[in-house]
Amino acid sequence: MIIIFITDKESFSLKADSSGAVYVYSVYDEDYLIFDGDNGINNDDLYIDVNVLKSVFPSFNPDDKFNGVTVEKKSKEAVFETKKENFAVCLLMHETVVRNNGVPVVSKFKVDYDEMWKANISESTLLEWFEKPAAFTDRRQRIKGEKIKGLYLFMTMFSQKYGSGSKSKTAIIADELNKLAASDDFQFPVAFTTSDVRKWLKKPKN
Repeated sequence: MIIIFITDKESFSLKADSSGAVYVYSVYDEDYLIFDGDNGINNDDLYIDVNVLKSVFPSFNPDDKFNGVTVEKKSKEAVFETKKENFAVCLLMHETVVRNNGVPVVSKFKVDYDEMWKANISESTLLEWFEKPAAFTDRRQRIKGEKIKGLYLFMTMFSQKYGSGSKSKTAIIADELNKLAASDDFQFPVAFTTSDVRKWLKKPKN
């Protein structure tokens, strides 16, 4: 069996002579394959994280010498706190998502987003936002305008149940978001303020 990994699903076209090949496309960095038997990989550049290797082979010692295998030791990488906006977007999407027989229909957000911003946001981007973020990340985050617009949309949808705009409204929304963040379903290490809510309810420029 031939396995071919592709990184650009949109521009890749399968050829007629590709019989016997399995094409794999990853949506998220943590996507992986599981095989039901031994599989040889003819790639000198194959990389396996040491922690993953240890989880499979507890007796593995990175200091041991292996034939043709190099264990690369990295200095401790910097970690960064996940941006508050990423937690907020996730919470708001989970609270306002349309469900069909209990299953969240994240793609419905595309209609709302495109209609508000005259845009064409991808469903894969919305699915990425919907995923629960970790408390820390190994890369410095920058909140793009696309997500700021999404935050305004979801905040607007979420705030509709709290009546007209007022000082008390922003406090109520902040309190509700904090309750959600602390709930068993999320347990996000974040605290939202009325200033956060007030800022996110201000419509960004298109």
